[in-house]
Amino acid sequence: MVHATKGYLVRCDVPMKQLLLHLDREEHFIICDLDEKHLFVKEDALSLIQQSVEALYDEVYYGPQEPGPRRQRAGASTGTGTQESLD
Repeated sequence: MVHATKGYLVRCDVPMKQLLLHLDREEHFIICDLDEKHLFVKEDALSLIQQSVEALYDEVYYGPQEPGPRRQRAGASTGTGTQESLD
């Protein structure tokens, strides 16, 4: 008799697979560990995986800095009030 299970095939690199294996210790969503880059997971685990990956990305991603106000020298004018002469 054939036993069928609905799920998703997840293809990932080794570090991401380690994250998923770590999550699986608490959530138990991995049906089968296929090889070093593939997992077969339960159908309802997709949102958990997506949220976990996004949270990790937000935690470790360092993008270009937003341009903000430039730091001014001490005693330089801020544009409000009188300007100081640098002579």
